[in-house]
Amino acid sequence: MIPAKTFFIIAAPILLLGIIRIAMGVHAVTNISFCISALAIAFCCLQSAAATTSVAATDSILHLAVYDFQGRGIDSNTAIIFSDRFRAALVGSAKIKVLERSEMDLVLNEQGFQKTGACDYNACLVEMGQLLGIQFMVAGAVGKVDNIFTFNLRMINIESGEIIYAITHDAQEPLAEILSSVIGQLARQFSSEVTRVSTSSIKINSSPAGAMISVNSKDAGATPCALHDLDSGLYALTLSLATYEPLADTIILSKGMHVSRQYGFKHTKEYFAQIKARNRRFAIRFGQGSLVAGAIACLGTGAYYEYKVRKVVEDQEDLISAYNSAGQGTNFSSLKRRYAEQSDLYDRYHIYRNIGWIGTAIFAAGFTVTVLF
Repeated sequence: MIPAKTFFIIAAPILLLGIIRIAMGVHAVTNISFCISALAIAFCCLQSAAATTSVAATDSILHLAVYDFQGRGIDSNTAIIFSDRFRAALVGSAKIKVLERSEMDLVLNEQGFQKTGACDYNACLVEMGQLLGIQFMVAGAVGKVDNIFTFNLRMINIESGEIIYAITHDAQEPLAEILSSVIGQLARQFSSEVTRVSTSSIKINSSPAGAMISVNSKDAGATPCALHDLDSGLYALTLSLATYEPLADTIILSKGMHVSRQYGFKHTKEYFAQIKARNRRFAIRFGQGSLVAGAIACLGTGAYYEYKVRKVVEDQEDLISAYNSAGQGTNFSSLKRRYAEQSDLYDRYHIYRNIGWIGTAIFAAGFTVTVLF
């Protein structure tokens, strides 16, 4: 059904065009024919689009039938009860439409399907499934040995004719618990398998992990991530992670396809620029610290030997005074020797002091240059 609002949006411009054509002198009958034809074409296009949308929505539903289980050591009515309970337990899935037994009989009778005995072999089940227009058929047998019920069930893909899932389960529980619990567990396993083989999935990993994922412009979590129960179609992936270049990919899924992707990120140019700038700032600060440390060391050296130079000068002045005031019996050679030693110390300390002052000036100048430039 086409919404009235949608049809009005299409029809209004056509009617407006018809009014303009009348104003331009186009014959009324010709103009009415034009408007009717345009409206009919628009109506058909909208109907086609609506039908396509409806079919696309229907295609996502999986059609399944359960053929009555065969009894092994139990009567046929008990086997049918097991089949009905299994069929009812499958109905809870939103993606699976289970064909009722009465619907199966009606369709098969209309199609003139004839079977002799139990239709338990695969070829017969595939033929039956094709007539019913379903995708999967579940069949099997339920047996009883002493107090043990044994289930041998299988599911057939009608298109390929292959058994895609089979299970054997033994139960020693009372019959009431088997009907209320065990049958439901088996049905859930088959339902999960139907969903798995009929829908697709995408597993996404990245290095490093923690990247935000967008699928068809919708957030889908962070890596590592697994997207399940996906329909067939095109999926546009976008992965983003701070300081890394964003990644984009397109994955086309068909029914039952399971895809795994591993993505590797590369840092952005801005990140490398920030790292370079940070390293440069560190180098400058380290250099400035080294220059300050060198200036302090040289300043200390200069100050120390300045003190030593002054001390030597004082000692020399004392020796000169002693020499001038010395009387008879004074050992003048000893005074001269001591004065010569003090002169040597003075020259040495004077050089060390000058090296300290010059070094301080050089380190201070270097620090000034790093600050200004």
